[in-house]
Amino acid sequence: MRADGGDFAVGDDLKARPMQWHGLEPGNGDIVETVHHISQNRDEPTGSAIRTFCLRIIGEVYGIAYTPAWHADLDSLLLPEAENWFSTSNGGSLHLVRDPAGEIVAAGGLYGLSRKRATAERLAARYANPGSVCQIVRVYLDPSVRRRGLGRYIVGLLEADAKRLEYRVSYLHADARACGARAFWRRCGYSEFSRFSYAAANGVDTSVDFDKTL
Repeated sequence: MRADGGDFAVGDDLKARPMQWHGLEPGNGDIVETVHHISQNRDEPTGSAIRTFCLRIIGEVYGIAYTPAWHADLDSLLLPEAENWFSTSNGGSLHLVRDPAGEIVAAGGLYGLSRKRATAERLAARYANPGSVCQIVRVYLDPSVRRRGLGRYIVGLLEADAKRLEYRVSYLHADARACGARAFWRRCGYSEFSRFSYAAANGVDTSVDFDKTL
């Protein structure tokens, strides 16, 4: 299973207030999140913590071990701003959510589709100008905070960021077998338009392409 999707929560109870640091009122009385927009990679411990969180979710929830070719974007969180895929100066964005104890419980990011050369080449017929397309990635929630509207909230933040960065289309892909993830993205207004397969540890996996005009 490819780790770019997941069974996320759905809800409209939280309004996105993009590109700033802010607190959220607890939706169900037991989790208070602070949502941080990471505009630059000046806090190396934070970049490392986000990477660790994402790799933990990928391993625990999706059963996928760290693979450099698949996780180069997460590795870039350890690099200077100029090499960080998620930095604003590189056309990227990244949000994290912390619980009251300060632990990261959710994250989500985006960067230009051109960062993934193979994907851009595969979709060249659909996206003649890949520079106008962003890819939403690493929208991960700890199981303890799912089904509270947080996944939808993070996506709203990312889409607002994408518009500010002058992207015209938002693209993503999710595992074909992850019915919950596919339903989530449809509810966020994304449409399935294609499928592709790739070699995986257990043979061949298939993912579904989604996109949305911003």
